[in-house]
Amino acid sequence: MEMKAVWEANKPSKDILSPSLSPQQFGIEISHVKRGEAPPVYQDPITFFKRTYLTATLSSILKDSILTVTHGSGNPIYVLLTSFGGGKTHILLSLYHFFTYGNKDEIISLPSMSKLKEELNLARSFESLDIHSIP
Repeated sequence: MEMKAVWEANKPSKDILSPSLSPQQFGIEISHVKRGEAPPVYQDPITFFKRTYLTATLSSILKDSILTVTHGSGNPIYVLLTSFGGGKTHILLSLYHFFTYGNKDEIISLPSMSKLKEELNLARSFESLDIHSIP
């Protein structure tokens, strides 16, 4: 069986193909999100997580961060050895959105988060866990 080329197997979203796409959308500043000045795809936590693919690294960091905050377990320190475009800011923004967004059940119920929910053995809601939003 012949393997398809990446551009045949994966269709970019409409905003990627749009002529109005700006370079700023690729190099997001977390401070812009904090000030409410980021593009909607980065500003809105639900939109952000709907469009985020949870890599093994991102999933592991989210899982360990949640376990550290809720149970004092999990790996509290990660060393990220990546170059430009390696996901460091995306990881930080994922943590920021997860811990500052009020309804964690809404985030964890997204299809993109199903594997993480399973790994955390969340039969019940996040509201029953001791997670508080960071101001």
